[in-house]
Amino acid sequence: MKVDTPQLENVTTGDLVAELNSRGHNPEDAKAEQIVSLIARRYGIDRTTLLTKHKEGKNVAAYLIRKCTELTWAELSDMLGYSDHTGAVYACKKGEQTYEAEGFSTIWGNTETKQ
Repeated sequence: MKVDTPQLENVTTGDLVAELNSRGHNPEDAKAEQIVSLIARRYGIDRTTLLTKHKEGKNVAAYLIRKCTELTWAELSDMLGYSDHTGAVYACKKGEQTYEAEGFSTIWGNTETKQ
């Protein structure tokens, strides 16, 4: 099932950040659900597809949620449906690679990993 928005495969991360800002949100303050929704829109899929079938998008979401929220590894794992926290740790590592490769870091900046 597609989201109710037009196909957004060509939407840049900058567009997503601009959308967050237009709603009064700073990317660093974005809540986990907002990040999941925005990443799903970035890939032109719905939230369920992102969390169940789209590894690359799910990994990016995991990485950004970890960077932008105070969720623990266990909470992140539960939210994204990993069997334990090690799945979330691995997803964040892979998500960071995609984050860098797709130019997310030039827009949202590089932040230090929470320990």
